Amino acid sequence: MAVPVHGRARYAPLLASAWWRQALGARSVAWAGLGAGIAQVASEVAAGDQPPIVESGVVPAAHASVAFGAQLGHGAPFLELRALWQGDPGFESLSGALSLVSVSVGYRYDAY
Repeated sequence: MAVPVHGRARYAPLLASAWWRQALGARSVAWAGLGAGIAQVASEVAAGDQPPIVESGVVPAAHASVAFGAQLGHGAPFLELRALWQGDPGFESLSGALSLVSVSVGYRYDAY
């Protein structure tokens, strides 16, 4: 007989970052950032009619990013690569570190 299992995990990072920005010629710009901090982790898992297992805690977190853009008006269209790592909470219902990699395309507006 199959038993339905439902789970939910939430991560909320709080990071402090240092950024570097450099003009590359007359119309290009690059920037990079590094940061570290903590993440609040919460997990809830329920199987069948059993009461859910609810756990929460704080884990270390870090991120890094690099981006390249071309000046256009008061900003720059850009392409950014970002990585985020959050430590293993070691819960009964949730274990393992979380690693994310994302690619973003956007427009960075500089209001100065």
